[in-house]
Amino acid sequence: MTARSVEVLDRSARQREQAMTKKLSIAWEGRWYEVRLEMVADEYEPHALLAAIDDAGATVAKHRVPVNFKFTRDIANEWVRGGFREP
Repeated sequence: MTARSVEVLDRSARQREQAMTKKLSIAWEGRWYEVRLEMVADEYEPHALLAAIDDAGATVAKHRVPVNFKFTRDIANEWVRGGFREP
């Protein structure tokens, strides 16, 4: 395999990963949170993981949600301000 082929495969893998993950930054009470929705391509039970990571890099909350979970800035803000309860 040539270096060019490896580069193309790497780029393709990164693009696929980015397509499977959506991210938003949310500020609340003097802290920043990165809210992520990660699609899990499970053959039998496809789902997504909704997670919040604080500005120190710690995972604050993580919940399994349906793959068709509506992920918008308003919903992410509401989730953070509501204490990261299970949606």
